[in-house]
Amino acid sequence: MKKLITGTVIIALIIAACAALIHFWNNMYYMQILDQMDCGVSLSDVKIELISEDRGGMTNDGVSLYKMTIKDKFDINEMDFSEWSELPISDSIVDYYMIDTQEAGRCITSVENGSWKIIGKNKEEGIYRNIEIYVYDEDERCLYAYKWDS
Repeated sequence: MKKLITGTVIIALIIAACAALIHFWNNMYYMQILDQMDCGVSLSDVKIELISEDRGGMTNDGVSLYKMTIKDKFDINEMDFSEWSELPISDSIVDYYMIDTQEAGRCITSVENGSWKIIGKNKEEGIYRNIEIYVYDEDERCLYAYKWDS
């Protein structure tokens, strides 16, 4: 009986440690996204949800879209979008990076009031193989993170 209880406790601790590790990993990932946005919002100021995930294959290429709803207690006047562009998103970016991502692309290109920012990585031959587009939706009081990896 003592061995059964000890084994159960050990398994419970392993499961709890794995859950804590996953939670920590996700928070680090979200903090990195918010850090790249550089608009004055922290992880404690938003509620994050995954809207769309279309990744696969050995290289995990595809598109992810996250929505970060800004909590009511956060004063939006503290946000800084001085290095962002006014909407709409440039047609050339929409045509190249969002043409095959109907759901995710439509979600952020339909935002009318707000700002946007693009972070490009791995530039080759004038185009980026990996990008992140951030959109601030003034009307819905939220931020979107669109991640495109090829």
